[in-house]
Amino acid sequence: MNNFIDLEPILGTSDHIWENFVKELNTYPYRHESAYIGIEGHSSSTRYLLRSQIKHLRNSESTAMGHYDVNNVGLEKSWTDEWNTYPSDTRITLVEQIEKNNKFYKGNLIDKNIDHFTHTWEYLNSLPIHEFYRVIIIKGYPKNPLPIHKDWNNVDDPCETKKLHMFFVNPRNNRPFFYVEDGRKVFTNSSIFILNNAALPHGILSEDHHTALIRVYCAFTDEFCDKLGIYKVEK
Repeated sequence: MNNFIDLEPILGTSDHIWENFVKELNTYPYRHESAYIGIEGHSSSTRYLLRSQIKHLRNSESTAMGHYDVNNVGLEKSWTDEWNTYPSDTRITLVEQIEKNNKFYKGNLIDKNIDHFTHTWEYLNSLPIHEFYRVIIIKGYPKNPLPIHKDWNNVDDPCETKKLHMFFVNPRNNRPFFYVEDGRKVFTNSSIFILNNAALPHGILSEDHHTALIRVYCAFTDEFCDKLGIYKVEK
């Protein structure tokens, strides 16, 4: 399967959800979850991770649930201060991941969050999805880029080994998302796309304003898989 597939020619743009999406983000009443980078055996990143967790616990915007999404990622270069902006990337979970015996199951809907994203959730349910495994809204803060990295470093890539589908909804392409191929940045320039974030180094440029996109782990319908020519998730 291709590591990047633009879904706009098939599903159309997601730009029409933009105004409601922004309104729902702006009126979301709960604290955001915090995301961190942790590199196994990498003392600099581990120390920074711990400092960041303590800082966020003291911050009024840190999650009330004490949830931390710690990514084990592969850095494309050595740790620098550039990485210290990453905790400014926060999340809101709509569907919580459930994994047992190395297998993903139908995710747990976080109703209290979904209730504040009714238009966004309605749009996601209009897509050819058989089952949701995980859905998170990722919010970027002004002037904070996401440096180039790979996800799922030194662990099995769930998209390949567990045959999940994973895609992004980036209305109005508001987050300048790119991947690296042959040493060049390739910008997705799409509002909805599949990207294997374990196979492709990728990142996001900084903007002068808040940005947000949605990452979805799911099983597409068999009919849609046939249309795209991609593998089907085992039911």
